[in-house]
Amino acid sequence: MAAALERDAGDEVLLTDPVYPYYPGKTRMLGGDATFVPANRDGSLDVDAYREAMGDETGLVVLNTPNNPTGAVYDHAKVATIVRLCEEHDAVAVVDEVYDHFDLSGTFESALTIDSEHCVVTSGFSKSLAITGFRVGYAIFPEWLAENAKARHMLVNVATTRPGQYAVLRGLEGPTRPTTRPPGS
Repeated sequence: MAAALERDAGDEVLLTDPVYPYYPGKTRMLGGDATFVPANRDGSLDVDAYREAMGDETGLVVLNTPNNPTGAVYDHAKVATIVRLCEEHDAVAVVDEVYDHFDLSGTFESALTIDSEHCVVTSGFSKSLAITGFRVGYAIFPEWLAENAKARHMLVNVATTRPGQYAVLRGLEGPTRPTTRPPGS
């Protein structure tokens, strides 16, 4: 979010309403102005509402799919259309996919399949591996934003914990059987 707002392309952040409270708070902390774009009654994205809300001051659009708190899985074509709108307005779309493993509809498709220099995709392992306190995640940035994002991350977050990284590695490797028997067995 910070890297997108530091580009002097506008301070407005478009957030789908309802929205996870972290995003408006983070927007305020970064000096941005949150504008809430209502979702359709069924929780789906209202592309026309985004088209209407975007302007010269829009620097960032945040989409969270599957959505927290509604669980709505956004239609991939609508996400792609909003990314294209971001291109037209020199805004950056950040697509948070941390709940991708909780899509019970089977319709989720990652924004990583959208070829755009205006799209950042974030995710993590805290939900899918049930290690919420470990806060291990990642972001895929367009090259032109990556250096700024890395510098900011290094100065603000430094790194996650070693036990958290190890837990993710073991989770990604899958279950294994011990090679030796525990003492007393």
